[in-house]
Amino acid sequence: MRRTRYPERPTAIRAFLAILLPEVMVREATRIQSRLQREWGGSSVRWVDPANFHLTLRFFGNLEPDEAEEARYLVQSMVFEPMPVRFTEVSAFPNRRRPAVIWLGLREDSSPPGTLGAFVRGVEESLQNSGFGPSDKPWKAHLTLGRVARNAHWRARPDDFGPVDSAGSFVLDEVALMRSELRPSGPRYSRVETVRAKL
Repeated sequence: MRRTRYPERPTAIRAFLAILLPEVMVREATRIQSRLQREWGGSSVRWVDPANFHLTLRFFGNLEPDEAEEARYLVQSMVFEPMPVRFTEVSAFPNRRRPAVIWLGLREDSSPPGTLGAFVRGVEESLQNSGFGPSDKPWKAHLTLGRVARNAHWRARPDDFGPVDSAGSFVLDEVALMRSELRPSGPRYSRVETVRAKL
């Protein structure tokens, strides 16, 4: 008896919304990350692959097909201007004495300021209007450099953190809905939908 083949049903995807970084900004963040690796030696930090550097706007978790389509539409409908920024400091969550996440902070580099902040607030409003609900934490402009392994004995010193000597200003001009696939070798990210700033 011949079996009937049915089309595969769309499946949920693990996804997040992110601001993507220009290559020159990735290189500068990599330089700062490499300096920390040298200074901290054999610490128990799992360093993020620079190929995965991004600024998370919202982590969704698993999105069902209709939710993923709504998120795609939201990205397609975004209209925003290029956002000049610069790196400011190396710090940690939840705090510098017992760090769990090592991050590189950034701030707007425009006059008058407000472009990045207004964009993030607009995205948050659009997400809530689309039924995604409020974010579980306030947004902070930061780039994750590494995560301290659980049960690690390493403890950073307060003076391990602070301002960074970073060259110049960078322009953020690309936002994407990203798919995250968890693999033994580390997460793999791929673009689902992308939009660029209007010049």
